[in-house]
Amino acid sequence: MKKIIIPIIIVIIVIFGAKFLLFRGGPPPGMGGKNGEGPPTIVETGNVAEIEVTDKIETTGRVESPDTVNVTASIKGHLLKSPFKEGSFVKKGDLLFIIDPNEYEIAVRQAKAGLAEAKAALIESEKKLARITELVEKDYASKAQYDDVLAAKDRTQAMVGVKQAILDETLRNLNNTRIRARISGKIGKIALTEGNYITPAAGPLARIVSMNPIYVSYSLTAEEYLRLVKDKKANNNGEVKIKLPDNSIYPVKGKVVFFDNEINPATGTIDVRAEFQNTDYTLIPGQYVNVVMYVGKPEKTLAIAQEAVLDSQEGKYVYILQEDSTVKIRPIKTGKQYEGYWTVLDGLKSGEKIVVKGTQKLHPDMKVMIKEQMEHMEQVKKDGK
Repeated sequence: MKKIIIPIIIVIIVIFGAKFLLFRGGPPPGMGGKNGEGPPTIVETGNVAEIEVTDKIETTGRVESPDTVNVTASIKGHLLKSPFKEGSFVKKGDLLFIIDPNEYEIAVRQAKAGLAEAKAALIESEKKLARITELVEKDYASKAQYDDVLAAKDRTQAMVGVKQAILDETLRNLNNTRIRARISGKIGKIALTEGNYITPAAGPLARIVSMNPIYVSYSLTAEEYLRLVKDKKANNNGEVKIKLPDNSIYPVKGKVVFFDNEINPATGTIDVRAEFQNTDYTLIPGQYVNVVMYVGKPEKTLAIAQEAVLDSQEGKYVYILQEDSTVKIRPIKTGKQYEGYWTVLDGLKSGEKIVVKGTQKLHPDMKVMIKEQMEHMEQVKKDGK
């Protein structure tokens, strides 16, 4: 008897287990909104539309600064102060670093004294030359004596030049104790902080990059380059768009400002540079972006949102919304992707309504409700209370 009961129990467990797994994976066809059984699935829809598509070239580019300056010291000394904030924008001529000026102020005073002494010696030698000239004219002094005095005067005059050069050098060194920005732009982090002893060999103290306008550099194949130069008018005279790392379109168009003068034989590409206005500093040097350049004339074609297109072993398909608010699978043939759309070569007509969002919950003949309709119904209910 026990041998008969045990198999019966096992069969019952298997049947109930199968039912549990079936319903756990989702309602079977016919439920989930068909024929009024349960609430309809909420979806978002869109229309098959005719849009203008222009052939384009896409490649990867890198954002670069037009001007980059390493801030360095040209003299040695202790760093006293850095009166700027790291990461801030500075203007050309702004004070960035102050090096202890004491030894350079002393050197300037010494050079000024040396120049004054040399000038005094020159005045004395010029007086001697005037006297000896008068004596030579009266035959009271020889020509050799005159030549000696003239040579002494020339030496003192040359020494004035030497002392002036020394003073100029000490003044330049003193001026270099105050390091200023050579360009306007954004300054980075400080490499050496206040109190450190710095020298010209210490390397950059900071780095300034100009941010507006800004460059995007990229490469084109020889074929792509020819397409552009042959079709400048259709390309809007070199206008360029870029996609940011988050796949959004940068709102400002750029313009090609540079083509290199030769094709790189190793890569078969030519370097290109486009310039963009960057007033809000969205573009940062070193950033990678997708570059888009349009070529040829716009052509009209049917297109649908990319997220509406689904894949199966038989190919791509979409869910068509029927007049009775049910959905039906429609196989389609797509062309290329274009700015968030799939172009449609076959399977759809202009104006047909397709499901864009919520497709993962659907199956053929399921009843659905458009999201906007549901929101309107909920609002009506609220207003009626």
